[in-house]
Amino acid sequence: MVMDSTNDMHHNGVMFFLAIAIADKAFKRFDTLENLLKARLPRGKDSWTLEWKDEALDCPVLRMASSNGAHKSRALTFATLRDQIVSLGKRVGYRDIVRIHAIRAGVANKIKGELSPYIT
Repeated sequence: MVMDSTNDMHHNGVMFFLAIAIADKAFKRFDTLENLLKARLPRGKDSWTLEWKDEALDCPVLRMASSNGAHKSRALTFATLRDQIVSLGKRVGYRDIVRIHAIRAGVANKIKGELSPYIT
């Protein structure tokens, strides 16, 4: 991950997962996003590996949630995600049923278009 202020981090898909990991305090050396963003690469290196805490290794990234918050160990199922996406589409007034595949395809097409100059 490039941690450079010239990059637009708001449009970086990794940031969603990074935010979840930080909220879970899943990294060994970084408990806050501020600490991670302050970190600097070791001299002579262009990257480093973020190490997971042992207790975070078996924790699902996308988890079931309720009004009480995210469940600690129950992974979000496809059926639940599908139901939530369909319900959201109805609530915002989409005429057609929103399908997860359509979202995935739309994202893939957008990425393909933006990256096509770099793909050989």
